[in-house]
Amino acid sequence: MQSLLMTSGCWQSFRTRPFGRIADPAKIPDAIFLTAMDTAPLAGDPAPVIKRFETWFRLGAAALCHLTDGPVYICHGNDASLPVVDGTKSVAFSGRHPAGLAGTHIHHIHPVDATRMVWHIGYQDVIAIGCLLDTGRIWTQRVVALTGPGTRTPRLALVPPGANLRDLFEGTLVSPAVQLLSGSPLCGMVEHFLRRYDVQATAMPHGHPARRSFVARYLTSSGERFPAPLIPNAVHERAAPCGILPAPFLRAISTGDVEAAAKLGALEIVEEDLALLGHVDGSGTDYGALLRATLDELEKAI
Repeated sequence: MQSLLMTSGCWQSFRTRPFGRIADPAKIPDAIFLTAMDTAPLAGDPAPVIKRFETWFRLGAAALCHLTDGPVYICHGNDASLPVVDGTKSVAFSGRHPAGLAGTHIHHIHPVDATRMVWHIGYQDVIAIGCLLDTGRIWTQRVVALTGPGTRTPRLALVPPGANLRDLFEGTLVSPAVQLLSGSPLCGMVEHFLRRYDVQATAMPHGHPARRSFVARYLTSSGERFPAPLIPNAVHERAAPCGILPAPFLRAISTGDVEAAAKLGALEIVEEDLALLGHVDGSGTDYGALLRATLDELEKAI
């Protein structure tokens, strides 16, 4: 099955913690997390999508059990009714964002470090694996939530992966002068096309502080500002990822203290886990980019 997933391109659905890389097929994870919930602002509800493609979801989820000697966790909302898949463990989570992030689930169920590695995968990628196993064909569609104050008709749409965002919102924008983000208002990026792991696109008014793509950051890196001074408060505590002390952690990644960052929990999280914290911070500092630089240094040291 591993060969089939790699040949079809489905293998890139699996990402690791720590480091957030595409999984190495030569390694066996201690556990696999299937994320079947989404608490990002304006996100679509995964439950109806899973119900529509239930046969493929069951097949894909069951197949995950062949890729690890450890448990396969299906993480879902507390009030969601999902199919029971033999060999997997269902775990319910409740609460506001970031309750729906893989990093939150991993922290509570199976924490990672330099010696413990897990994989995680989204529910629509599991459906795609099920389609491949059932039909022998690649699933060439995704269910994407088209949302935001910049559109008159928020909706779910069945679209091809990598779809042009302007095409998706055509005829529904309140004004031509809106920013189109691939992703949620929190961690979406200004893009022309839907990114690989996104199942949400957001139309936002110009002036919304959106993150730029990697290419845009790279082309303007010489003009980047130094991180603004951090003034910790109670809002930081509420928005921080589980297990992270925001003030010392943000200070560590801002100053390049990778050893301190590792001790404070950097190996458990990736950029999306800091999106809410960066949003409430208000300084304009891209903590996700600082975290990625920290993770790159830690990975080199292992």
